[in-house]
Amino acid sequence: MNQVTGVVSDIPVLNTKTGKTMYSIVVNGEKFGVGMYAPKCAVGDTVTFQVSMNGQYKNVENKTLVVQAGVPRQAPSAAPSLTSASANSGTFDNRQDTISKQAALNTAIAFAKLAHEAGALPSPTKVKDKLEALDAIVKQYARDFYQFSTGKTLEVPAGDKAVAGLEDDGEWK
Repeated sequence: MNQVTGVVSDIPVLNTKTGKTMYSIVVNGEKFGVGMYAPKCAVGDTVTFQVSMNGQYKNVENKTLVVQAGVPRQAPSAAPSLTSASANSGTFDNRQDTISKQAALNTAIAFAKLAHEAGALPSPTKVKDKLEALDAIVKQYARDFYQFSTGKTLEVPAGDKAVAGLEDDGEWK
């Protein structure tokens, strides 16, 4: 077992498929599993602990995590990120928001397909007009489904076109 000492820069939380919540800490730019109970430290604390390996994963050995007494909390140093620099990755909230956007878009596409099969969509004659109408319908319903599930407004990419005949309240003329 190795001993690690450093400043806690993050405490990631993972909700597993089985409904369990797992905790980790990031110290010196490395992630260490803690287990199902929140660690007894905070971001900025200087900690010391023993490391055990479980396959390729580094874990904090049980009952070895100690917050250094008398050491004031520090602002975490800019440790190397364990995630990509993408704006939609990194924190749980950003990943969850990306998932919510994808789910809203998929739901809107399925809804548009059902509406088409039921004959509830406009029927322009030109292919270009059909595609523009379908694009606008899917984007509008994606906004609606996203707002319904998150309470937030979905910003759609530039080039969004309004559908001729669709009122602001979502009703056809």
